[in-house]
Amino acid sequence: MNQHAMPNIAAAAALASIEQPEPCRRDLQSLGAEFDAIHATYLVLHKEQDQLSAVFDAALAELQKTDRDPFKSKAWHRLRDETGLEANIAKVEAIWEHLEKLAERIRLIAPVTVADFHVRLKVLAFDNYVSCEFDQPERDMDWHVLNFHQLLQQVGKSTAAA
Repeated sequence: MNQHAMPNIAAAAALASIEQPEPCRRDLQSLGAEFDAIHATYLVLHKEQDQLSAVFDAALAELQKTDRDPFKSKAWHRLRDETGLEANIAKVEAIWEHLEKLAERIRLIAPVTVADFHVRLKVLAFDNYVSCEFDQPERDMDWHVLNFHQLLQQVGKSTAAA
């Protein structure tokens, strides 16, 4: 064995043996449940934003036929309001900020159980912008998204079995 690996193994063993107070574990699961509920709303609004963006883009294309520079005109802003895109963006940003604050708190709690790791993996998926792609069929997922998705499912099954 590599002599430089020994301190790393010893450090990992020491970290694994640290017992956390029970409130931290309960807090992690509680924060995880809150994160899941808010993240579900975020995903719905994110999908809605994609649809509203398509409507906005089509309307903008029509506007560009008559307006040489629609990005500087009031019509561009009016279109964002009329299509509902502006209101959706505001909702998504507010939910994103709330999720980010929850994620910050979750990241501070070291996972101990499989359920704890499941919570942390969900936050990691959010942090890496892959959770928005989990709703598509696996055959359509990019390789890194697919691998993350499958790991998250496997840990979730282990959590349910425990």
